[in-house]
Amino acid sequence: MVRYSDGVVCDFGAAYGLWSYNTSAGWVLLNTVDPDKVVAADLDGDGKHELVVSFTGYGLYTYEPEGKIWDRINTVIPDMMLAVDMDGDLNDELVISFTGYGLYTYEPEGEIWQQINTVIPDMMIRQGNGIAVDFGAAYGLWVWSQAEGWRPRNPADPGQMTVVDINNDGVEELVVSFGGYGLYYFDETKDWQRINTVLPEDMKPIKFDP
Repeated sequence: MVRYSDGVVCDFGAAYGLWSYNTSAGWVLLNTVDPDKVVAADLDGDGKHELVVSFTGYGLYTYEPEGKIWDRINTVIPDMMLAVDMDGDLNDELVISFTGYGLYTYEPEGEIWQQINTVIPDMMIRQGNGIAVDFGAAYGLWVWSQAEGWRPRNPADPGQMTVVDINNDGVEELVVSFGGYGLYYFDETKDWQRINTVLPEDMKPIKFDP
């Protein structure tokens, strides 16, 4: 289940397929095929989400709700994908990993694929206009943006990762747990700051005003 503009999109499995719901339209069937992965993204900058969906045996598609149009953008099924506004134009681009091929960006305008790494991440999350990537014990934690390319953050293998404006300066900080070390956030001016010695099982960013 993912948030989708003013509603939600739900994968009900092979029995029912992919549906959307909002209070004005109710339940709407989008596809009878069981989706593999689903991401909501504003690909055309109109302020409304489109869907990016992979279907095993069919490929990777975008869905435009206005015209109810499915458009295939790749025949390969991704193992991870994110929506990221890489160039700051208020239109989302995609960052997608394909096992056996590598890590790619996709620019919907012009349908341009670009490989940015041959290594498949263990995990990746959006951070600002780029991504934070866990490349495992072999390579550690890196960040990537279109403007600055790849930059190392830590040689240790990350556990949980999220981003949040932890010091209320308008910039998202990376919050990461490292096995054997604790829970840290990365400050661009002060480097890594430990905030707990205990490792979380899960964590979510929130805006909390006590």
